[in-house]
Amino acid sequence: MEATAFALRDDSTPPATPGARRITFKSSTKDAPPPNKILPPARGSAGDPTLNGAILRVYNTTGTGETVTVTLPPSGWVSLGAFTNAQGFRFKATDAGAPVQRVSVTKDRIKLGGRGAGWTYTLDEPSQGSVGLRLTLGNGATWCAQAGSAPYPARIDTVDRFVGAPKTPPPTVCPATP
Repeated sequence: MEATAFALRDDSTPPATPGARRITFKSSTKDAPPPNKILPPARGSAGDPTLNGAILRVYNTTGTGETVTVTLPPSGWVSLGAFTNAQGFRFKATDAGAPVQRVSVTKDRIKLGGRGAGWTYTLDEPSQGSVGLRLTLGNGATWCAQAGSAPYPARIDTVDRFVGAPKTPPPTVCPATP
């Protein structure tokens, strides 16, 4: 999926402030070709996160081994729209200290945000190089994005801050997870 916006923040300068960590991600596939479209899974299917939850992985794709995996339990998910006119799914964390507070998956759009010490992806290296994101709903639909790889280098890639280039096209295959 296209990374319309992908940003990470940290405050690793001593004394480090893990509570300052942030992730924001947005993808819009309205103008994408059919194979790259975001289409939420059907209600009651293996991909329905209200039944089977979801998993979010954010990881460095240049081989540093840094990765964060967050389980998004079924209890935080709700279906959007009427049963006969399903619109997608929304996640809202029930715990204020959860690493990911919100996720929405609707036709042609994924949006997510997280923050705080529970979000353990650090930016204490001089550069990230390239960061991948993989969202899997239930046992079904998986979407991948990557920011910072050629020919779309990150706009900002420094200690404590990573901002991917806007509208980075989807990778041809999901980057391998460490």
